[in-house]
Amino acid sequence: MGVEDRDFIMRQIRQLAEGIGQFLDRKSVTEIIRQEQKESDLLNDEEIDNLLLVADVEQKAARMKLSEEDLAKTLSLSSADWKALNSYQRFPNSTERTTLEKFLNEN
Repeated sequence: MGVEDRDFIMRQIRQLAEGIGQFLDRKSVTEIIRQEQKESDLLNDEEIDNLLLVADVEQKAARMKLSEEDLAKTLSLSSADWKALNSYQRFPNSTERTTLEKFLNEN
């Protein structure tokens, strides 16, 4: 798969998560995405979960009216690291994933 194809798919998943994610829980959104990706097999389950996690964090930050800089500080990440995660240049490592999940579970 080419880089452009992968980037396009990741953007589409993000838009799907943001759109229907308002009406369905994360598990349902994940199942829909997995079903759509099943035949093409472009992304594995872990990559899909990471895409949804980052999208959820961004949505929560928007509801809290946090700037990208404030969000990065809240997550104990550099602005460059958050931008890389948020633009899907890379996926979160295990420590970052734990931090993102903790952020989502906080009030």
